[in-house]
Amino acid sequence: MTEPTTASIVKLLGALLPGAVGSAIALRFNTTDARALDRLLAFMGGVALGHYGGGALAHWYGVDGVLADAMRVASGLFGLALVANVMAELPSLIAAARRRIFGDTPQ
Repeated sequence: MTEPTTASIVKLLGALLPGAVGSAIALRFNTTDARALDRLLAFMGGVALGHYGGGALAHWYGVDGVLADAMRVASGLFGLALVANVMAELPSLIAAARRRIFGDTPQ
């Protein structure tokens, strides 16, 4: 007999799988020059956006089954690209905000 925790873990992994697949596909074709930690964080962000964003889209349009999983895969694909691009631009955005707030200070 399976324990309730095992069943809930399997259910969670089944729900995360489509977003992880989409994020892994996007990670394979991602051409940004990033460290391993940045790539891992982008992958995790893509999985999260695939799970939550794709689930919200599926709920919004009232679909379930394979079509809902396809929405999660697509959200994972575009989620990783979004997170990777935001992480690549974040240092320049912080520097621009610092210059705007504190003025042009020498480094």
